[in-house]
Amino acid sequence: MDWLRSEDLKEEKNVTASVVIIAVEVVILLSVVAKRVVS
Repeated sequence: MDWLRSEDLKEEKNVTASVVIIAVEVVILLSVVAKRVVS
């Protein structure tokens, strides 16, 4: 049971990491687009 729980936590961390990475990429893309629009 504990082993399953720790596997779940690992899975959650991986999902969280992917979401954070995607969010960062979106922010970078938006800032690049915004700079192009401004200049």
